[in-house]
Amino acid sequence: MAESRSVRCFFALGGNLGPVLDVFGSVLTDVLPSRGISVEHVSSFYRTRAVTLEGADVQPDYWNAVTQVSCRQSAQELLAELLAIEDQFGRTRTSRWGPRTLDLDLLGYGECVIESPALRVPHPRLGERAFVLAPLSEIAPGWVVPGIGVAVRTLWNRLDCASDDILEKRAAALGV
Repeated sequence: MAESRSVRCFFALGGNLGPVLDVFGSVLTDVLPSRGISVEHVSSFYRTRAVTLEGADVQPDYWNAVTQVSCRQSAQELLAELLAIEDQFGRTRTSRWGPRTLDLDLLGYGECVIESPALRVPHPRLGERAFVLAPLSEIAPGWVVPGIGVAVRTLWNRLDCASDDILEKRAAALGV
């Protein structure tokens, strides 16, 4: 059942196959609003090296971003929407951490901590990934991550990452 009030949520966008930045633009300006999800803030777009499993084939670099949205869907309904959007843009799930046209990860849903087989919020690896923390710290540095109790800015500052983790940063000129 949908929430009766608007909830502030964060999710990450990623991809490394096809016209990724065009896909991000379509998702943020057309698809989300058409599904009743209001885009409030969008980070810059960050190009990073692909994270792969040991022994996996080399992949193209990823593009990543984070958006803050407002929605009335429950967390489970929002997750279903995000998975449907991935499918709409040709996402196939052949291997963990494999290449993809679009990846949408729910990072935070209001102030909720959710632990279920289908959904974990906040995202369990949120504090370990430069490609999530860099864009998230750009749009919500003071957000205290539920269940962790630490602000995003602090998590980013604590992250021990190499200077080459972020290969490129582009402003998101979407008008949102």
